[in-house]
Amino acid sequence: MDSEKTQRHLSKISQINMLLAVFALIGVCVLYLWFRWGVDDGVAVSNANTVSNSNRITNRASTVQNTNTVPTPEDVKKLTEEYQDAINALLDSEDLSDTNRAKELSNAAVALRVPADLRSMHVQIIAALDEAARGESDAANERITELKTSYSWFLP
Repeated sequence: MDSEKTQRHLSKISQINMLLAVFALIGVCVLYLWFRWGVDDGVAVSNANTVSNSNRITNRASTVQNTNTVPTPEDVKKLTEEYQDAINALLDSEDLSDTNRAKELSNAAVALRVPADLRSMHVQIIAALDEAARGESDAANERITELKTSYSWFLP
């Protein structure tokens, strides 16, 4: 009788182990599919950002260059001039107190190609626009004013 009870007990444990193995396999499959279809360029894509991400992907695809070549000084100079013109045109006479407009400007600024030597400035511009989008227009204007003094070409 004792061996029969032990046998039933081992049978139940075996069934539980089988169920756990099946659930683990299902979990692995779900994770695989989630990573396979839910990740774009190493960044998770949410439904709320699908439109803006598709715009960014389109913009990125139209400006992709062969990364195996070193840019010439002429290329760097051209990119710098294009960036300076684009950021000045984007922010020229903009009122940063309008939070919706600040969000639009921030999204447009993120889409710009930025020369390596101006990346820190660009990050400051994005930070200022994000401050304005949160309703902190005084802090944003102060940050923009600091950038104007540091970069003579910026919003002359």
